[in-house]
Formats: sequence, C-alpha cells, structure tokens
Amino acid sequence: MGSTAVLRLNALEDMFEHDRSAARGQTTTQGLYVFKHDSELGNAHAHALFDRLTVKANDPTTPARAFGAYSVTFDGAALEIGQSIQAAPSVTLSRRC
Repeated sequence: MGSTAVLRLNALEDMFEHDRSAARGQTTTQGLYVFKHDSELGNAHAHALFDRLTVKANDPTTPARAFGAYSVTFDGAALEIGQSIQAAPSVTLSRRC
C-alpha cells in the first residue's frame, strides 16, 4: 500500500479526533474495514465482498445506544482491531479501528 493510501486511511481513522465541534460532540470512527487487492484493477467484485460483511443489531427489540449494540462480521466471523484475513484470492480484509 502506498504512502498516500496509508495517509488517507489514517485520516479516516482520526477524522473526528481533531475537530470537536458542538454538533458532533463525542463522535468517533468505529469499525473501519479495508479491502486490499493485489491488483490496481481489483481481484474481486466489490459487491461480492461487501455482501459478505454484515452489520446486525445484537438485540433488535431495544434502541441502540452505543456501537457495541451491533455486531459486525465477515462470513459470520468477527474481526479484532488490527486483524487481517484472506477475503478472496489476492484480497485481504483488515480491521483498522
């Protein structure tokens, strides 16, 4: 991954850390998932990869009050921060935050 791409990912991770406006309060980036392809043109269709990334409410009968009220999984498995898995041939999925 080039240095420009890394800077953009860092900007996404930290975009609310340097701007504490009254409107956003304690807004933070949660669960940044990055697909990295070995080819610039991509090694898998985006829709096929995103369809396998699922966000579900842990208890859909109560209002969500925090990010922890949801579970995010890829093919049914949760990823820890910093963990990477092989999502498809020549495609890696990483959780950044």
